Amino acid sequence: MPRHAATPEASPASPRRRRTRLALLAAAVVAVASGGSALVASAATERLFSPRYHSTDGAATPNKPFAGWTGAQVPTSGNATLTNGKSNRLGVVANPKRNRIEKARYVLRAELQQGDVTNTGGLKRPRAEVLHTADKGNPGDLRYYAFSLRLGPFPMSTNGKLWTIVTQWKGENGGEPPMAIQVYNGRLKLVRVMGSVQKYKCASNPKDTCTKLAGATRNEWDLGKAPVNKWTRFVFQIRWSQGPDGRLCVRRDGHTIKCIKRLRTLQVYTPDGPGAADPVFLKQGLYRSDDWTVQQVAYFGPMVIADNARSAGWSKR
Repeated sequence: MPRHAATPEASPASPRRRRTRLALLAAAVVAVASGGSALVASAATERLFSPRYHSTDGAATPNKPFAGWTGAQVPTSGNATLTNGKSNRLGVVANPKRNRIEKARYVLRAELQQGDVTNTGGLKRPRAEVLHTADKGNPGDLRYYAFSLRLGPFPMSTNGKLWTIVTQWKGENGGEPPMAIQVYNGRLKLVRVMGSVQKYKCASNPKDTCTKLAGATRNEWDLGKAPVNKWTRFVFQIRWSQGPDGRLCVRRDGHTIKCIKRLRTLQVYTPDGPGAADPVFLKQGLYRSDDWTVQQVAYFGPMVIADNARSAGWSKR
């Protein structure tokens, strides 16, 4: 609650303050009218991205905007189907268990089954993800990412060759994401992969361009037990940088579980010159290795991307 003393009478707002409020309201109305989503001007909402899910959103359509996201990648072969252009693997559904952690009535649901294949520019892998490319993480940007996660059914792997990613910050030019949340052996892991993105002519077809990550280094940090059949909430604070001035802090259910200063958070893209950073964009859903033979389902509460702590729910505790 705001810490302001009560007064008998509210002091009248100054003309300048009234004009400011009207300007902010007008900006919000224009943004909603033009975008049809909650991607409202940051001056009005202090959020850079905040989709609102509705019962009418339904299933995702491949490669088209979806509930404020800029795109969706869904399986179109195997057991996955498209009905009138809509996917049965990715879409908005009723919240399976509303509670204090995730109060939204509608949430995003992603599913993968054995044989599901998604073709993204020639790369064929099992994935059902939404993506947001309108706000990229560039060098010097401080960003907050807040969302809730719920898994189930979700068989776990104890085999290091089997992996499942539920959220990733993907390089604009690279292959392996510099930051990703993976589920492994009943735990959530934050995986960081740094290196230099390089392009070369593919051996299979010299007309195509492939990428590789030279000098790759890898770190993994434990984020706690995987939330099977229950909601958990994360807020990530990331300062994006290809140098040592980056930063990463993670809060889970209101408690800080990881905070690292002086951390490189962006990969380098050498075709743009020595030391040029490769900006990242957000992807959320399910992306996994080819050898899975079981069904996996994940639910995601509405995402918030902000450039300030208060708008993302980052408390002082």
